[in-house]
Amino acid sequence: MKYKIFSGFFCLLDILIVGLAFFMVAWYRSGTRVILLQYYRPFFGFLAIWILMSLLGGKYDLRPPKRLKNLIPNIMKINIMALGVVFLLMYFFQLFFYSRFIVFGTILITTTLELILFVSLFYSFKFLRDSDIVGKTAFVTASAKMEEVSGSFFTVQKKDTSVGIPYTPAFGKTVQEDSVMVKLWRKYLDENSKLFSYLNDMLNLTGFSEKRSMILKSATFFNIEHVEEQSEHLFLNLHPINDIRRINAYFIKVNQNLMAGGVYVCCGETITQRYRGFLSGYGKVFGNVFYFFDFLFRRICPKIPFTQGIYFALTKGRNRSLSETEILGRLFFCGFKVIGYQEIEGLTYFVAIKEKKYREDPNPSYGPLIKLKRVGLNGKIFDCYKFRTMHPYSEYLQEYIHEMYSVSESGKFANDFRITEWGRIIRKYWIDEIPQFINLFKGDIRLIGTRAISLHYLSQYPADVREMRLRTKPGLIPVYTADKVTTLLELIHSERRYLERREKSPIKTDAVYLFKALYNILTRKVKSLDCYN
Repeated sequence: MKYKIFSGFFCLLDILIVGLAFFMVAWYRSGTRVILLQYYRPFFGFLAIWILMSLLGGKYDLRPPKRLKNLIPNIMKINIMALGVVFLLMYFFQLFFYSRFIVFGTILITTTLELILFVSLFYSFKFLRDSDIVGKTAFVTASAKMEEVSGSFFTVQKKDTSVGIPYTPAFGKTVQEDSVMVKLWRKYLDENSKLFSYLNDMLNLTGFSEKRSMILKSATFFNIEHVEEQSEHLFLNLHPINDIRRINAYFIKVNQNLMAGGVYVCCGETITQRYRGFLSGYGKVFGNVFYFFDFLFRRICPKIPFTQGIYFALTKGRNRSLSETEILGRLFFCGFKVIGYQEIEGLTYFVAIKEKKYREDPNPSYGPLIKLKRVGLNGKIFDCYKFRTMHPYSEYLQEYIHEMYSVSESGKFANDFRITEWGRIIRKYWIDEIPQFINLFKGDIRLIGTRAISLHYLSQYPADVREMRLRTKPGLIPVYTADKVTTLLELIHSERRYLERREKSPIKTDAVYLFKALYNILTRKVKSLDCYN
């Protein structure tokens, strides 16, 4: 049944493609209006022939295990047959009066667009079908981990982030002659003294057996695939993880191979280092231009289900653009605890301890949209949509940043490094809230009202405000913007005043608050609480 639905969807896409191609060719020719008036009726006949031939030829069936080498010739064959039928009807039966330019132009453009579309879809389906790892990419993130809040109410707390004594594993009872320390110093890291010094500061290297340490410079999964599980003390890979095809699967296998408390040291080129490389290699002007296109291809394409399949088919996952935050998040997702990381010779090295089993969340944050559980009218839970403004896998750093960073008066983490640069911009201008129009159209929220919050946040509200909140829908435009609040304590007082006034005069109260809120937002006299970090 689902394949019939997909086939119908692809058929509708193809109708749009044919129509677009026809109008593009007609627009290109002189006298466009005359051509459209003259050919719009025969166009439907042409379209019917095209779709019929496509259905008979199975063009819209992308079910596995169909291969690309069969898909492309099949599309070409079906389109040539459709062309032949059209010319047969034109010249032998004289049923249609088409311009040859329009016929050839429409079929050429349609075939080109079809190849781009169907090849992209083929690789996307293949990528999802062949992926056997947890944490697959989805357009909308609905991970339960996303529901955990950042910070807590009214808390301002500074953390001690100083480096402690070197980490010694519980199994570290080897004698120095049997440790990996000398081998690292004299052989593996003899040309990278900075890295050796850093590892020596972070780890008690005499506590790791040479026989149970694995040092590689490879992105090949085969090198670790047949290692006995829970057998290694230390795993060090000097090859950047940017070239690993399936990063989660690789991290998970390393986790399985390490003993409890074992250490994984990996390295990667972050987007900051990548950007600096473009500027130093091409200069400021061309460097920014080249980096922009590199960002689109290697940073955006892997995160969109429609393009990720063809991206990995072209690149095999090599030289991927990764943020420091994403690497940290993936390590925590795969069961590691990062105890330190540092940039050395243009790469960032991460030192992580195997702490627990990897997570099995099917939908970590990766796509452009997130879906959060929020409390609505009468306590009904609904899915609230927003644009993702944090780096992928940021939600798995919750406990880590609790240990490393302070909390601001707004209840958010101060200087939260999980937020992307473009995320700060779209938060500043409220762009991340645009998908909530979906909730507005569905009736989950109203135009103006209290902000939609989770059950966890609601539980921290005073009882009287909680009860009033449950008697009305949340709002697309939060009422705190009318009062220009900057802390969560002020926000609760603002919402209490609004709810009390609304129970007495709902229409007047909403109108007053809506006017004030829009004025403050448009004149930029108030920011989203997400910006107070």
